[in-house]
Amino acid sequence: MNFLQPWILWGLPLIAIPLVIHLMHKRRHKVVEWGAMMFLLDGAKLSRGRQRLREILLLVMRTLAVLGLLLGVGRPIAGGWVGRVGGEAVDTIVVIVDRSASMAEHVEGAPESKLAAGMRALRGALEVAGASELVAIDAVRPDAARRLTRADDLTALGIDEVTAAASDMPAAFETAVTYLEESAAGRSEIWVVSDGQGSDWAPEDGRWQSLAAAMNERPAGVRVRLTLDQTQRGENLGVRVTRVRRVVEDGAAELVLDAVVTRASAAEGAGDTAMRVDLAIQVGGARSVAELEMVGTEARLQGFRIPVEDAGEEGFGVVELVADGRPSDDRFWFVFGDDPTLETLVVSEEEGVERVARIASELPLDPTLTLTSRGIAPAAVDGATSLAGTSLVIWQAALPEEGGEVAVLLDDFVGTGGVILFLPPGASDGAGPRYRGVRWGAWSEVAVGGDPASPETWRADADLLATGADGTPIPVGEVELFRWCEIDVDGSAYTHQTLASLPGAQRLLVRAGTPSGGAYFLGTWPTPDAGNLAAQGIVLVAMTQRAVERASLSQRFASWRDAGAVEPGPDWRPAEGVERASLSTLDVSGGVVSDGDQLLALNRPASEDEAALRPTSALAELFGDVDVVTAEVSGASARDDGGLLEEIWRVFMALALIGLLAEALLCVTEGDALPIVDDAEEAGA
Repeated sequence: MNFLQPWILWGLPLIAIPLVIHLMHKRRHKVVEWGAMMFLLDGAKLSRGRQRLREILLLVMRTLAVLGLLLGVGRPIAGGWVGRVGGEAVDTIVVIVDRSASMAEHVEGAPESKLAAGMRALRGALEVAGASELVAIDAVRPDAARRLTRADDLTALGIDEVTAAASDMPAAFETAVTYLEESAAGRSEIWVVSDGQGSDWAPEDGRWQSLAAAMNERPAGVRVRLTLDQTQRGENLGVRVTRVRRVVEDGAAELVLDAVVTRASAAEGAGDTAMRVDLAIQVGGARSVAELEMVGTEARLQGFRIPVEDAGEEGFGVVELVADGRPSDDRFWFVFGDDPTLETLVVSEEEGVERVARIASELPLDPTLTLTSRGIAPAAVDGATSLAGTSLVIWQAALPEEGGEVAVLLDDFVGTGGVILFLPPGASDGAGPRYRGVRWGAWSEVAVGGDPASPETWRADADLLATGADGTPIPVGEVELFRWCEIDVDGSAYTHQTLASLPGAQRLLVRAGTPSGGAYFLGTWPTPDAGNLAAQGIVLVAMTQRAVERASLSQRFASWRDAGAVEPGPDWRPAEGVERASLSTLDVSGGVVSDGDQLLALNRPASEDEAALRPTSALAELFGDVDVVTAEVSGASARDDGGLLEEIWRVFMALALIGLLAEALLCVTEGDALPIVDDAEEAGA
């Protein structure tokens, strides 16, 4: 048994108060010798045993009342039959299941994954709880809440299978809270099965504060139950392909492959020992083995050559490690093919903006890509019928009118996977046209002698400003602005995401659409008079290159994507030779898929390779004042009741009430009986 308010246990010495009062009561009578009293002592001896029993019962009942009151205020929680008897009935239970790649890890000594153990415990707990309504949310696909009739339906939904994707826990809780509000549910609980990986929970996400407020405002109340398996294996290896290119020399075709193997260990200093790592590389029907010597936490394979005469100009392959206790990172799929020339079209009314934008879009960060750019005036877009061959459009001019020819042209471009980065026009007063729910407001400037404005918040976990795959963050906070333009957002028809904001919640970078395509709005210019965006360089180049890369995904025959980051098409099928998966889970499963025109390699996101798990206490703090019950389990020790814990303060309050009632009855029946003395010779009157 544990307590949600353990500080109350410091008050346990107070249960001695009834005993102290009893002892003081026995010593308050002054003994006076009186000869006539001897005739009454014989009668008192007859009732002495019964009176002593009454005093003992009074002492026990008073102690029980104080003890029950103290423990009840401490809000005790317990499982098993005690929790079932003393717990409170629940109307609706919303189950959130973390199916991210990290949940595939096997705990040492257990034959099952963290997810399998957690689901086994969850089913048992749901049978014990007996809620009238049961709802499930898949944290990998958190956009829908599905009602269940019984716990076994979790298997029919496929929600108990590990994926290669990442979970979005804030979005899953948003869906849960929305469902509870729309269904007008009574007393509700949100149950979570997870390992607490930080990249899935995103504790820095601003949505947590609003979620906690929404749960606190519910009249019937919401309780959160976290069932976390935070055990880690002693040592784990993971592999990731960083680059593949096809070269032809002397008429022979080869693949040149780069890969990195990482080692994570729960024991400090365990990664210092040297070890040999064998990488199995399979392309088509050919299999190669590369040997690496690893010292420390990382080993790199550079320029490993694989003959591919029979594989054609396009194809796919896989790199595998010897399976260990975390199978989700022991395999990495890749595809190869001829990459197109990626063109950036800069539509600008300012020569300075055009020059900087073209430079940023042509920097060859990836030598396997061919990047070009061209600039045109806004008037030259009128009459154009297609933007075929263009990957990225940087638009620095007035926004097009919704429904106009230019707007339709840009909509078609975005619909085919293109990306547009809008910059504000030179003159804007907030009365211009609105495109995709966004309109430019008025320009703001720093007063003479004032400090420039710098971004206060930004999304470092995804999209254009995300931390690099090697863990290096983009220095967004070093950007200093002298001029910026307000971004007015109307979210009635489009989904918008603020990726960066200035102090005062002033939007600086907004995305309208999905990450794989869509429109971005940046409220400043990359010119010296507007700030140091161009001089600082890193942020501007990273944003532009990532926008080009996102746009290029729709143009390449073969491209790499994170599982779960792309909408599956109706013609998607597993590539020939790849183990088949359910068509409904192709987008979140690792492998290679084809729609007849493109090959896509789907792998776990880089964030899933992070070994760091958030402590249970840190996750509980995300919910503020919401009641949170946590249970830390491991795959080997997960109980069939899921560690189901209930508050049983009512049991102790009932004991306190019983003690007070019994004490009152004993006092009523006590009457005028003589007090008990320890020695008849000491009695007097």
